[in-house]
Amino acid sequence: MSVKQTGMLILHWVSVAIGVVGVLVVLPFVLPLILLLMGVSRIRARQSEQRYAAFLAQHEGAEFFCYTNRMTSRAFVEEHILSALDPHIHIIQLEGRKPISTFDETYISHMLHNIEQIGFPNVLKIVNGHVVDTSLHDEWYAILNQKRSPDVFLQALEAQLARLRKAKGDRIEL
Repeated sequence: MSVKQTGMLILHWVSVAIGVVGVLVVLPFVLPLILLLMGVSRIRARQSEQRYAAFLAQHEGAEFFCYTNRMTSRAFVEEHILSALDPHIHIIQLEGRKPISTFDETYISHMLHNIEQIGFPNVLKIVNGHVVDTSLHDEWYAILNQKRSPDVFLQALEAQLARLRKAKGDRIEL
């Protein structure tokens, strides 16, 4: 082995030793910090879930109508549907992924993130601390594509709301 190769080998092992020593020196400081941050994250997540559960309890029985801001449907909803809805039904408009309503965006986002029936418009109801929902997507686009009366959609909406009102737990009974 040449002197150059020996020098390179020594330099390599010195850098490895410095790296190992560096890790051993830093690890006692970094590991507790990581564990602390994980604990804080868990506490915040638990507090968030508790606040969401309190929101659901506070609004037990509340009904929601959620629609998107798609050009094909927004004008139709705002012109024909919203004025015909029962005043106690809360309106949620989705602008992209952002819910616009009279409620805190965090809770509404959480609620919409957990819906089971994907597709908008959607009706939701809080029952026993759970959100039950049903999509009106198929009915909606059948009416839009066939250029039918808004009354047909309103009848379908009322039928779905009646199903939600019969919900006993976190599932809709058929």
